Amino acid sequence: MYIYNLGGKFKSVAAGNPDACALICENGKTTYQQLDSYSDSFADYLISAGVNPGELICIAGDKSPQTIACIIGTLKAGVTYSVFDSESPIARLEKIFQRCNPSLIICDSSLRAGIEETGYKTVDRESIDFDRPVQNKLQLHRLLQSTASNSPAYVMFTSGSTGFPKGATMTHQNVLNLIEWSVDTYSFISTDVLTSVNPLYFDNSVFDLYSSLFSGASLALFDGATVRDPRKLMHLIDEFGCTSWFSVPSMLIYLQTMRALRPESFRHIRRIIFGGEGYPKAKLKELFDIFSDRVSFYNVYGPTECTCICSSYSVQKGDFVDLKGFLPLGELAKNFGGLIVDEELRTVNPGESGELILRGPNVGLGYYRDPERTAAAFIQNPEHDSFPDIVYRTGDLVYLNQEDGKIWITGRADNQIKHMGYRIELEEIENALNCIEAVAQNAVIHCEIRGLSQLVAFVKAKDAECEEDLLRRRLSELIPQYMIPTKFQFLNQLPKNANGKLDRKQLKAGYLGQLVNE
Repeated sequence: MYIYNLGGKFKSVAAGNPDACALICENGKTTYQQLDSYSDSFADYLISAGVNPGELICIAGDKSPQTIACIIGTLKAGVTYSVFDSESPIARLEKIFQRCNPSLIICDSSLRAGIEETGYKTVDRESIDFDRPVQNKLQLHRLLQSTASNSPAYVMFTSGSTGFPKGATMTHQNVLNLIEWSVDTYSFISTDVLTSVNPLYFDNSVFDLYSSLFSGASLALFDGATVRDPRKLMHLIDEFGCTSWFSVPSMLIYLQTMRALRPESFRHIRRIIFGGEGYPKAKLKELFDIFSDRVSFYNVYGPTECTCICSSYSVQKGDFVDLKGFLPLGELAKNFGGLIVDEELRTVNPGESGELILRGPNVGLGYYRDPERTAAAFIQNPEHDSFPDIVYRTGDLVYLNQEDGKIWITGRADNQIKHMGYRIELEEIENALNCIEAVAQNAVIHCEIRGLSQLVAFVKAKDAECEEDLLRRRLSELIPQYMIPTKFQFLNQLPKNANGKLDRKQLKAGYLGQLVNE
């Protein structure tokens, strides 16, 4: 059967496994047949509401079978979706909605009032009847047939240096390629149960959702409250029979710190996959030593703009001979190509460090309704001009080790960092601080302290009213919780370098030196 879009892919999987478990949560299980029916009903709802193929809707990212049905139903209707953080400040959501210009926003009643003030049409998810019979059967069938593989499937928003989030736009074909690669790489089968501990508005969730429900495996949903409760989470992981874990290293380090991971934990887990940020090898070794006799470990890498993952490195005992630094990225995934270039986009000499540029079928379309930033990051392959060959500039600095053929990451070409797995432009935090009247000047740095990621804000205050509590309160109205600095330091002056610019290196060195002396 020729499958070229995600709606058709899910239909095929559901038809082959109608009574198999698709979703598991505290409220019970949902079969593939039920999820197929629920998503059909939602697709039919969109048709009846006048939402046309090619338009976009936004969906609040609460973990429930209904939310998953909305996502799959949107794909079936040929409509693009974007999942948003329901706990994000309205001011930031409004920026996302301005960029998306959604035809519809699906949320719960507690959010509707605040969102409706932004002027967009909202629908209470609880008011949607997911059991309703499909009214537009012929039209839905035609949409399943007519949605092309290069149609946008979803838009995933990441931090932007201007303070305006960027919406990476991925196609049906991008995701179909990810599904085939993940099943081949990790040998997922129908008896596998993948964890969903990553928020649905975070790009790691793309792997969770599509590698499970579009391969015939099961997906176990864990809401934010459960993820923050280590004992409950560990209990449910075992109760649900989860076989594959995927999260950012920060999540695993949190569980380690809370002493929730013991030799008897993860009873059914066979794979621990982590990515989104570096995992300090000393902390990873602690986990590896507990579980490696029965669990395989994988370090994955990939930008949101390239459909979540583009490399997977199998961790081995020999990786811990030297406990300094982080693991390599390994080799790029099958069907990916990569270049390592200098600032002039010229290929560097073997072994030299440069920016990693990615090419292949997982490279997305660009940033949604954002041609300027798209043109800067999605460029013509610098090796030739013979035909259009769009590649993505990752901004990650890497080098290829000539001896072992592994790619190693050395840093960033810009001011973007990874904190708790989230890609963050430090300028977005600084722009938010600049919106606070009591702040005269500020700079934000990122560092690792004992394996834990920290954001530190250095602030020059205008007056005595500029206190940490005020800054935290005001920032919570402007940016998501994960962007709010871990620490605040108040200075009379912020240091400058020889060019008169803020000297972030001096700020970071001073802060780390202060910790050493404490």
